[in-house]
Amino acid sequence: TELNKSYSKEDLSNISFEFPRDTSHGDFSTNVALILSKKLKQAGVDLIDCSSGGNYFDQEIELKKGYQVPLSKSIKSQAEILTGTVGLITENDHAEEILNNNEADAIFLGRELLRNPYWSLYSQEDIKAWPLQYQRSFESIGNIKYVRKND
Repeated sequence: TELNKSYSKEDLSNISFEFPRDTSHGDFSTNVALILSKKLKQAGVDLIDCSSGGNYFDQEIELKKGYQVPLSKSIKSQAEILTGTVGLITENDHAEEILNNNEADAIFLGRELLRNPYWSLYSQEDIKAWPLQYQRSFESIGNIKYVRKND
């Protein structure tokens, strides 16, 4: 794969790329992702977004907790580049575990934030840590455990 030579390293800094693992043209294998990640790192890319995107209507993705994390872990360790991951990461403990296990450098919540745009507040599980304006909306409820728990 040739990279477009019209881009300088300064242009590519901080750009993250998404790997479509399941596409209409067949599986984008981990091996191909590793080769491309190494080339992108050489070109000056800082972080790889390890996601299948889920944008192709006929994709068959086995949905399970953290299903994109193994790709992130492989690219991070073998291509030696920063990675971000997604894939049904809905709990703050799970996100922290991925980061603490060095399987990714960033967590992208993706569709979870569409379902719950206040995820970061709910994940704290301590209403006193919220901005005062938000605390007031929950004073009478007293329970803020809204972060989805996967079974």
